[in-house]
Amino acid sequence: MIFELIARLFPKGYNKAWAAVNAERIKTGNMVVAFSDLEGHTYYRVHQEMSLPIERVPYLMAFWEQLLNGVTNSELRQIIDIIEDNLEKSLKDPKHKAAAKIGACTAEIKYRLDNILHAQLIYDVLAISLFRDDEDPHTFNEAIHVEKIAAFKEIQKKKGAYNFFKEMPELVQLSNFFQKSEQEWQIQWMQSLARQTRIESLKTILS
Repeated sequence: MIFELIARLFPKGYNKAWAAVNAERIKTGNMVVAFSDLEGHTYYRVHQEMSLPIERVPYLMAFWEQLLNGVTNSELRQIIDIIEDNLEKSLKDPKHKAAAKIGACTAEIKYRLDNILHAQLIYDVLAISLFRDDEDPHTFNEAIHVEKIAAFKEIQKKKGAYNFFKEMPELVQLSNFFQKSEQEWQIQWMQSLARQTRIESLKTILS
């Protein structure tokens, strides 16, 4: 109760004090310093000989599954909705060209499996794997997760996507993408960013 009262009366001071205490707690919990963001927050990663806290593992696995497929669950649902919509229309109208439209959807999924670096999911993987100095490593805080992604994007703008992501051991499963030259990687990155807006176009074209 007393800590909640202090937090309400002196939010800035309380947050700074909590960050300092929590940072020390993280340091003694088999974490190592990763980097600091432009706002002054320090980020930590699990020591290479240790495992991610079990509470975060389901989130990490879910993000990785989506990342390796090149599509978020939300995007996949949108593609399925387009397919189902066209199937329904073909049942009502035999002249409706459902096959071609469904084929465009399956082609989109196949392309993403091998060719896309999904920016949002890369940020999600980093945000769940790295711990900010004011968060509990054993819980998942959606608000802090979003703030961390925003901070990572600002660092990425300053350093460049290739340089920022390449130095992250948390992305070791994407090592095949980093075997390309920086120029080749940057081209694929920009193509992937453009591809992520394609589903909205598919909804318009194929509906």
